[in-house]
Amino acid sequence: MVRLTAPDGLRIVLAHTPDQFAWARAQNADLMLAGHTHGGQICIPPLGAIFSPTAAGVRYISGIFYAPPTVLHVSRGLSGDIPIRWNCRPEISRLRLRAGRKANYRSAAP
Repeated sequence: MVRLTAPDGLRIVLAHTPDQFAWARAQNADLMLAGHTHGGQICIPPLGAIFSPTAAGVRYISGIFYAPPTVLHVSRGLSGDIPIRWNCRPEISRLRLRAGRKANYRSAAP
């Protein structure tokens, strides 16, 4: 990983998987963008996703999470090596960053 050095600006980490969330927090990143989970590809109601190819398992399967000082956004993406999805819609994320606004996040406290 590359050490973040921006003293006062917005710190954004782009990562393949959400497994680097702890590292991003240790670097005081403001935002981390990740994917790789494909939303679990197979989701069983009411259990949800049953598998994710990450060290965190299904904990950060998709969505927005917050553990101070970092917001994590995990996209389900469009496809994967195995083009199977069941009850797990593909997604393209469009994020709008605005200064000075507060939002509600799911807590990702360790």
